[in-house]
Amino acid sequence: MKAVYIGAGLDLDPLDLPINEFIYIDSQPFSEHGTHAYTESYEAITCTKKTRFRNLFSRPRFLENLKMSMNKKGYNIINRTGDFIVFTNNTKKIKYYYSCSFPEFVEDNLLNDLKTCDTIIACGHDPNVAVLDYIKPRPQFIGNDNTCYTEFKEDSLFKFINDNPRIICKYLQMTNEGIITRNSLKEFTI
Repeated sequence: MKAVYIGAGLDLDPLDLPINEFIYIDSQPFSEHGTHAYTESYEAITCTKKTRFRNLFSRPRFLENLKMSMNKKGYNIINRTGDFIVFTNNTKKIKYYYSCSFPEFVEDNLLNDLKTCDTIIACGHDPNVAVLDYIKPRPQFIGNDNTCYTEFKEDSLFKFINDNPRIICKYLQMTNEGIITRNSLKEFTI
């Protein structure tokens, strides 16, 4: 199995799942809010990849915190190129795309990685429904018991899945008691 986790931040709990390869994506350290940024003069702007700069939504210590968190979990860096870092613990591999707002900043490397993903992890962030265009059909969905899956934003993956539950082959919910199989996203509770 290969899972994609959009808006992963520093959440490493999914690494305990029986999945060998992960594609983590987050817009940090550039911005905690995707393409949205505030200039030093408090001007709200929407950025493109080419106009990235330190702004009031930037998280300058994010990569340092990510490396420390991964190291504590037993993962080491084996490669760093462009806007991604590859971590491994010799049995699992995590390719972490950072400063990457999805789907706005999708590039060839990420597209190629997504083509082979058969699992979506969505905890705390409602990814853009476009993720379904890039991964294998009828993916497995993994969520948790700390995320609301019934409030939707524009281009919501959660809304699309709630309206089309058969698009997902299997629903799994991470809880304090372990992994629970669900019949639909509507059964996830917080």
